[in-house]
Amino acid sequence: MPPDGTERAFILDSLRHPAEVELLRKLYGSAFVLIGVVCDEEVRKQRIAGKFLGADLISAAAFMKSDAHAPERHGQRVSQAFYLADFFLDNTVQRKQGRSNDDWPIPDQLRRLIQIIRHSSIMRPLPAETA
Repeated sequence: MPPDGTERAFILDSLRHPAEVELLRKLYGSAFVLIGVVCDEEVRKQRIAGKFLGADLISAAAFMKSDAHAPERHGQRVSQAFYLADFFLDNTVQRKQGRSNDDWPIPDQLRRLIQIIRHSSIMRPLPAETA
């Protein structure tokens, strides 16, 4: 797509290896922003178990473990890629389907990220963002 002055964002879901992050940073430079999505481990396990037919909490836990640290050299390294993120979202609170999502924090967190990227206002670090 040739540049035409229109602002665009492309979302790549599920980067699973630090080499993918490195390649995208080299290609896009400061225009690339990696968002790490965190979720309480038990909530994530329940979501995975509910997503796949025949899955249970034990197989979901095994999947999460292999997803994080595959033994092969070129296997998935989600945990290592995750720590390269520029911004983190907490997706523990379940989004409600077809109802008000006033307590779902993702839209506010994404608005904050956009304000930080665009320098549209002064954004001070939140307590959780300080070391």
